[in-house]
Amino acid sequence: MKCIMCGNDAKKTVKKYIRDFGDFVLIVKNVPCYKCDCGEVYYDAATVDRLEKIENAVKSLTADEVVIVKYENLAA
Repeated sequence: MKCIMCGNDAKKTVKKYIRDFGDFVLIVKNVPCYKCDCGEVYYDAATVDRLEKIENAVKSLTADEVVIVKYENLAA
């Protein structure tokens, strides 16, 4: 995958996805992505869809201030 910011190749890897919802922070570990040396990160459509499902599930279930989950441990 080519980076749209610099044109270099973005390499397949995993990273933490962090989202602040105000009332709580969601941290999802080991999320597959493409990362460029310039710092840009890209997620494929399936990963974005899965992250949205995780966010919606956690929003409706949590009363915690910080929620940490592993991407690979959650149902697709």
